[in-house]
Amino acid sequence: SYAESRTKNPYDYALKFTENNGAAGGIISSHDHPEINIIPFARNDFSAAACSTAIYYMQENFDKERTIFLNVLKRYSVIDVVSGEIKFGGKYKSKSRWMAQEELDDNSYLHSLATSGIDTNRIKSSRFSNYYSTASKFGAPSLSDFIDYPASSRDLLGLYRMTPLINVDAMKLWYDLTKTASINGEIEYLPNAQARLSNYNVIEKVSAAYLMNTLNFGQDVTLILGARVEQETNDYTASFTTGSISNIGIRYGFTNPIQDSTATYTETIWLPNALLTLRPTEYLTFRLAAYEALARPDFNWRMPNFFVQNSNSSVTVGNPGLKDTKAWNYEINTQFYSNTIGLVSLSAFYKKLDNLFHAMDGVQIDKPYLEELFDKVGMDWLHSEPFRSLILRNPSSNLTLPYNSSRSSYAWGLEFEQQTNCSFLPGYWSNITVSYNVSITRSETYILGNQTLYKTDSALVRNKWIVTQTPYHVVSEVKRESEGQPNLYGNASIGYDIGGFSGRLSMFYQDEYVEQYSEDGQSDVIVDQFTKLDLALKQVITENISLFLNINNLTNREETSSFRNQKKPWQIARRAELYGTTVDLGVRVSL
Repeated sequence: SYAESRTKNPYDYALKFTENNGAAGGIISSHDHPEINIIPFARNDFSAAACSTAIYYMQENFDKERTIFLNVLKRYSVIDVVSGEIKFGGKYKSKSRWMAQEELDDNSYLHSLATSGIDTNRIKSSRFSNYYSTASKFGAPSLSDFIDYPASSRDLLGLYRMTPLINVDAMKLWYDLTKTASINGEIEYLPNAQARLSNYNVIEKVSAAYLMNTLNFGQDVTLILGARVEQETNDYTASFTTGSISNIGIRYGFTNPIQDSTATYTETIWLPNALLTLRPTEYLTFRLAAYEALARPDFNWRMPNFFVQNSNSSVTVGNPGLKDTKAWNYEINTQFYSNTIGLVSLSAFYKKLDNLFHAMDGVQIDKPYLEELFDKVGMDWLHSEPFRSLILRNPSSNLTLPYNSSRSSYAWGLEFEQQTNCSFLPGYWSNITVSYNVSITRSETYILGNQTLYKTDSALVRNKWIVTQTPYHVVSEVKRESEGQPNLYGNASIGYDIGGFSGRLSMFYQDEYVEQYSEDGQSDVIVDQFTKLDLALKQVITENISLFLNINNLTNREETSSFRNQKKPWQIARRAELYGTTVDLGVRVSL
């Protein structure tokens, strides 16, 4: 198989408007949900909000994947009641991807724009004419110049009223008028060097082979034994700079040039598996399984990138030594069938995960404990110069990096499923079908978080002991639920079949779960609970022709996430994605 995609985003333009400092008079009486309660105190003076900066983004992404695989199967029989099949094969996958982006920033609204390179006649005839003067400059436009009155608005997340909505054509016109402008011989839109630090090039290669034997003892017992071996070899190219970083407005520059950095990651993993199936009766089945599986981290986490922002000692690094997560899985499943209750399945599982990967986000740590932390998370590549000196030159750093948990993580749970039709009921009730499944899970892992400790000193001053406490910051392991693991989720479907008609109304539910832990527990990213309804209808016209109607997301439900403060009782809406209700209507012809 072969797949290739390329995406270009040549035009992504943003304007930022700054209003006068301060707020309307009054006192916020409640500290509950401050992000909502502060809204009535906003001035919302559109004419006073002036354009302060502009950003022009350009980005291109490329992805190519090539895969080849081979499977060989041989059936055999030992005696009449003992038979089986042996299967072996291999797979090779090569995936390459890169991203190139550029950012042009404009800070000149802070001191007005020069007219050099600008078509002043177009400005005079545009909606921005009142900002042109004969002094060879025109000032930054106000927000009101981008609004069609009466100002329109919209609700966000069901909580916030966004007012006003700007005229998109006006924003595009402003860029078109100013994109070639210059001041004192310098162009208005200058490149932001920081954008290059996000560029990457990745080549991932995975080779795999497996051997599996299935042995059947009549119809009652099946034993499957096998093993799989996988080797991954990945090459990463990213960027770093060894110089100091400074900014003028929103634009960043570096005293030393940006350089390419490379890293390679190779790991070979053996994955054994065993499955035993017992059928003591025609209507009862037991399955027991034990197998090892793996999960690979996102390629961005292994990038050899490096970034230090001196103004706040913020350090962002990738971790090319980040290991794959290996998990031993143990499962037991029971299936029972009868004409009245249909097919009922009950399963239990237990997982032991080693090297579960996490992302540390802005964790504050003092210099004496940094090297200990790097050793703990396998950051050996940083112990070579100049990276080590750059990080250690600050007494304390806010560190962002991916890492593997040093302790084992665990997950366990129960799953229940039933599929049945109501053929035992009288009349039209017999055409009803019902199916549902529900999963209850629990998990635990260890993450690295910030802990503030205090060093106590005492001194005798004028015959009086003075005690002082000096805070210092270390990283400690804290037990939490695993990220990306809801405690409850399930599906339910009710259908009706009569003649050539078939209909299904289905519901999916997912409990909330943690997507990302914060360093102090005050801004954990939570994916909120989600419920979705779908409808599928089918009508057979002839033996070869049928009509179908599928309605997805029947209630137009949006998917949301939040920031949660674990230390105070409030939660802030963070993001919403609304894919809308989609309808598929069609004719299916079978030949």
